[in-house]
Amino acid sequence: MIQNGCFEFFENNETFTRLWKRFHAYVRGWGEHHHARCFEIGKETPHYIINWIMNACENRVAGEQFNEEVEGSVKGSTYSHALKMRAAISWGFARDYQCGHQEYKTRQGARWDGNPSLAYEVGKYMVSLQRRKVSCNCF
Repeated sequence: MIQNGCFEFFENNETFTRLWKRFHAYVRGWGEHHHARCFEIGKETPHYIINWIMNACENRVAGEQFNEEVEGSVKGSTYSHALKMRAAISWGFARDYQCGHQEYKTRQGARWDGNPSLAYEVGKYMVSLQRRKVSCNCF
């Protein structure tokens, strides 16, 4: 039974927690050096997010050439799932690293403020992914 949207919140919270843990595992799979670099929250962090979403939704294995075309029969996860993945990352950085929900931008050299999932690069990739998913009817 749903009361005041509580069921929906807990369902999303469990989904976000599961996806946040998967993101950690994905980055850790690249090695501890990459895991540390990603969670130091610098200019590389948005690229780890993009690679994770790309790997799931375009069915490309990290480390392979990203320029090759994905076969029509191999569609990967949907765009809706990509949006959930990005939302989970936004939630995780806000919760665990107190990044908030502000735009990600540089401030005074190597210091970065805001949430890495809201970086321009991530947004640009999501728009590009949406176009590709719509064009192949894979949304």
